[in-house]
Amino acid sequence: MNYGKIALHQYASASPAGEDVAGYSLEVSSIFHPDFIDFNPDVLAMIGWGAYSDTVDYQRFSALIGIPFESPAAIRFSQASRAYVAGGFEYQNADIGTNDRDTAPTVRIGVRERHGSFEVDVHGRLVAGDFDYWASAAAVHYPVTEGWDVFGGAELWDGDLGGVAGASARF
Repeated sequence: MNYGKIALHQYASASPAGEDVAGYSLEVSSIFHPDFIDFNPDVLAMIGWGAYSDTVDYQRFSALIGIPFESPAAIRFSQASRAYVAGGFEYQNADIGTNDRDTAPTVRIGVRERHGSFEVDVHGRLVAGDFDYWASAAAVHYPVTEGWDVFGGAELWDGDLGGVAGASARF
């Protein structure tokens, strides 16, 4: 769960009046151990930024902190499985005229599993506030070198189905 990634997104609108949305995102995730916390040895910090566009330009910035843990047996398919729960805030800016900025609470849950040389990442996030939405994604990561992966998958973002592809560096 220690990585930095860049991804390209393409969504097809679910409504007939809607437009297709395209964009990109950057994300960094790191597990660390603060000495002043006794209840759990690991803490997960995640930050992300994304920019998307159709007739409206939209940007989001998220900062979350959470707890990584071993996946429950009911959802574990391999021994190399980690889950996490994180909460924080997401700042959103949409070019729609009035009330085009919002800072809202967000929750993200996910599971990452290694299957041989492939890694599967499944996660979902819920953002409340004026621009509330639910997004869920599933991607398969394939290592190109010891520290770099390429990935591709599908994402459902606020009712619109899309594809995501990119590269990530593990550290």
